[in-house]
This record gives sequence, C-alpha cells and structure tokens, in this order.
Amino acid sequence: MKAEIEQIHNTYKVHGLTVITQNRFVDIYMIRHGETDWNIEKKIQGHTDTQLNAKGKLQAQQLQEKFTGINFTKVVSSDLIRARLTAELFLGPDKSAMIETSPLLRERCFGIWEGRPFAELKSQVDQTINLDNMTQEEYVCFKWHDTIESYFDVYERIKTVIRSILIGSSMSEGPVLLSSHGAVMRAILYSLKFQFGYRWEVANGASLKLRAHSDGRIVVTPCEGVTMRKANEIWFSF
Repeated sequence: MKAEIEQIHNTYKVHGLTVITQNRFVDIYMIRHGETDWNIEKKIQGHTDTQLNAKGKLQAQQLQEKFTGINFTKVVSSDLIRARLTAELFLGPDKSAMIETSPLLRERCFGIWEGRPFAELKSQVDQTINLDNMTQEEYVCFKWHDTIESYFDVYERIKTVIRSILIGSSMSEGPVLLSSHGAVMRAILYSLKFQFGYRWEVANGASLKLRAHSDGRIVVTPCEGVTMRKANEIWFSF
C-alpha cells in the first residue's frame, strides 16, 4: 500500500497537485471565478485565458463573507488566470501563497468554438439535436464536435483531483477549496444530480459543497448562485 500511495503521489505531481494520509471523507468547497468581459459579451471562453474585469474582482473579494469561519487547509485552483486571481482575492495576500494550481481544474474545452458567441453554437446545436430529450447518460456524454469536451470528460478529470485530496487527508484536517469554472461545476451537478427537463445555472462567484468519501461516494450540495430551472426557461445552458 505504501508503494501504491507513493506512486499515486508522483502521478499527481505531474499535474501540479500535491496530496495532504487516509480518511473517511473530506469536505470540499468549489467556487466559480468572478466575471470576465467575455461573460458579459456571451463569448465561449473554455481554455482561453481571459482576465477578470472590475466586477469580477469585486465578486472574488466578496466571497470572503460567504465563507466566514471556514479555515481551508488546502487550496487548489485552475491554472487559468481568472480562477487563480479569484482564489488570490478571496484568500487575501496573507494566504495566497498556499494556492496550488492544476490544469485538471480548467474550464471545459470548447476547441474551435472558443472566442465565438454562444449564439452561434446554440444555433448549430438546435439544428442538429434536441438536448432536452436526452437521458442523463446521453447528456453528459454528448459531444457536438471532436474538439469539445463532454461533461463526462470534465467530471473524470475532476474526480482525479478529488482522489488526490482523499489519498492523504486526515480526519483532523479542515476543508479544501477549489477555484474553478462554471461548466466544471455543471459537470459535477449533471453527473450527480441530473433531473430530466431541467438545467443548472451557475453564476459568477457561485459555490458548491462536496463531501467526498474514501469509498468513492461524492455528495454535492448546491450553494449560493447555483439554481435549477426548467430547460425551456433558460436561453442556453449546456
């Protein structure tokens, strides 16, 4: 077992992760980055490294109020600047040095569609398939272009991050913070709390609470800024 754990430690280091010794569960809070100009312009961001705007920086700072009294023992951020800066502004200058970064927490990759308006992608999807009639398995695995990640793809890499956290956590250690992206949070929600005919909306600065168990179970609780609405009430959420 010791050799196996050491091997896993080395594997995760390749992805920029470190592990904190086994336990029953760990509480993980995930936040979405603050607003960017592309959010306002409804452009597809994906792996494009866009910056927070003034409102986004303020949203990141205001996250402190929502987590008063919670002392995070580990912080991992997407390596994209909008998520990294959100974590820095949330923690403040005294704690920003504890932030680790990992590409595994990046936004969903949208390939050739990045930088283009969501309206263009919506038009193409509407002409080819009805997402609202899909089962959970069909929805999370659906890819409308080879260069775009499915929700399943995204969730698989997020589970790698969660496993890396679980490997060494002790019961005495506190919660973990992950700074990530909207589609990453939706990938978790659609994988664990899918409801036919409904869609999840995740606002800038929104948060989720995950309780990850060493037996593989993950329980997700939507927090502020995360809402479920009927699919026909949402302009476009995928």
